[in-house]
Amino acid sequence: MKKKHLNLLMPQWQGGGHDKSTYFGGLEIRDKYMQDVLLSEVKISTDELGEIRNNILGYDQIYSQLRQARDIIEEASPDTILTIGGGCDAGIVPLAYLNRRYNQDLTVLWFDAHGDLHTPDTSESHLFYGMPLRLALGEGDRNIIELLGSKIQKSQLIMLGTREIDPAEQQYIHDNAITVLTCTDIEKDIYTVISRIKSLGNGRLYLHIDLDVLDPAEFPYIPVPVGDGLKNKVFDTLISELHRNFAIVGLGIFEYNGTAHHKNRIIEKLISIGSQL
Repeated sequence: MKKKHLNLLMPQWQGGGHDKSTYFGGLEIRDKYMQDVLLSEVKISTDELGEIRNNILGYDQIYSQLRQARDIIEEASPDTILTIGGGCDAGIVPLAYLNRRYNQDLTVLWFDAHGDLHTPDTSESHLFYGMPLRLALGEGDRNIIELLGSKIQKSQLIMLGTREIDPAEQQYIHDNAITVLTCTDIEKDIYTVISRIKSLGNGRLYLHIDLDVLDPAEFPYIPVPVGDGLKNKVFDTLISELHRNFAIVGLGIFEYNGTAHHKNRIIEKLISIGSQL
């Protein structure tokens, strides 16, 4: 039986505050890289950012958009999903769906310079893009957790390239023995990642790719750069090895704010892999 695949555009920007650059970055990916690809789009509000509710800035807009994404995915009932953000919080609904679809037989690789492990109670900024991984783990706003409908286990998770972590997030990682592979770990030997995935024994992969995992000296097209990231060549090789060695059922590309004048090889590669899962 042929697999059902969904390409989902969700350029949700409100999680990062008033900066709409990831919205326009998502539209650029659509227009520049996906002209010949069937694409489902979440309608994203471009109205001014809403007020804080439930300790989350822009809550009503964000919740409405997450619900739209859920409805699109549930109607399509895909086996595989490519998600284009938007901010890094745009991927939590596809992840939750795939986790449920495969009964947690899924390893989640969270490529991100930041921890994304805040809750509404620990976040001083109230910015939703600091909370998506914690929500994926089943902790945070009750309404959003109910909307997601499934949670990943900490044993399913590998964080990669994380290097800017708030104290509360670091404590959570320590207390829950979450696996973190640093840029140094990966660049020393990318097969450390392959070995770790195989040790978990799950049959499938979900790749959450926040592009700020990359070194901004080589990939500056992100709104919140953090120095000393993964080198483009290392990342490119790792993605190729993941694609060769494992069944990838979900891939999300987030926090892109545009290259303006030219196509980027990394974006092209991720779109090529993700649209043909």
